[in-house]
Amino acid sequence: MSIPNDPRQPFRWPFVPRGFLFIPPTSPTRHGEMENIKAYVKFSELSGRMPTPDEFVDRLQNIGLRTLMHCLSNLMTVLHVDGVATPGLQPMLRDQSLSPAMLERLRRFHGLPPWHERIVFFPQQILFTMKMALLHSPDRDDPRANQDEFRDPLVELLLMAADFLDNQITLPEDRAEAEGRIVAYLVQDYLLNMREQLRYLVPRASLLYIKLPSEPHLRGDTDFIDLAVSFQAATGLDLKDYLAFGFMMAGWWGSQSYLRGTYDSTHEAINPATFFANSTIDRTYATRLLWSFVQNYETARAAVAARPGNPAARK
Repeated sequence: MSIPNDPRQPFRWPFVPRGFLFIPPTSPTRHGEMENIKAYVKFSELSGRMPTPDEFVDRLQNIGLRTLMHCLSNLMTVLHVDGVATPGLQPMLRDQSLSPAMLERLRRFHGLPPWHERIVFFPQQILFTMKMALLHSPDRDDPRANQDEFRDPLVELLLMAADFLDNQITLPEDRAEAEGRIVAYLVQDYLLNMREQLRYLVPRASLLYIKLPSEPHLRGDTDFIDLAVSFQAATGLDLKDYLAFGFMMAGWWGSQSYLRGTYDSTHEAINPATFFANSTIDRTYATRLLWSFVQNYETARAAVAARPGNPAARK
């Protein structure tokens, strides 16, 4: 990637203050096309006002965490399986999720890029909302049984999150520091939006952590660390089983596609009581493997405890 003479210039384009969303290729045969760079929809553009952090937190405090996390998890799965910017997905999500009033306000929007090219839902927005919900939402189901009654507050929360994610990037006058911030911005955005290719990740992990350490010339090195042995000593789990189990879990959700019409509500979650019914693996050991991928409310909340400078934390 080449940096222009003035690295701040690209961030002065008219549409920058409305927010960027860099989307990596959603197909492994395509790399770097401009069509994979999209702008997202924000609450401020539909409402005509900027939401405040206090308003965002107040709304979270009035929505049941369990129902919220379930919905957001399902949405994240679909985005991962289908690809955030895959043609057809965002219009489908937009038409299903936005209320008629929101859709009408969106269609009246005349900014750049045009409304029909905008991304409505994306991983950073969902992860930010999940983190803040763990900190502020009550640990209960949401009592609103009517889908529309719950849908509208959920969508508004996500659109508010888009406003908080990326206020106009500010770059210093110093060229080196400006380049550093640009690279950090791009890398962060890429990592959050990338679509992992499991057919590469699992074989690579197996090669690095299981196959290569068995090579005699490596085992004889004075700095050699047997990762499989160290992993088992720390967790009590076999590394090969752990990788295989992670791959299997990814496959469980791999068919959750709106575009292919293969979304299955029975695959929205894993029931430990029935998940291993037809497996040959020891049930007790399998349950330990499953729980190694799981957090409960207390551990998850502690992991995302508010830090100084959190943009949506109460003062």
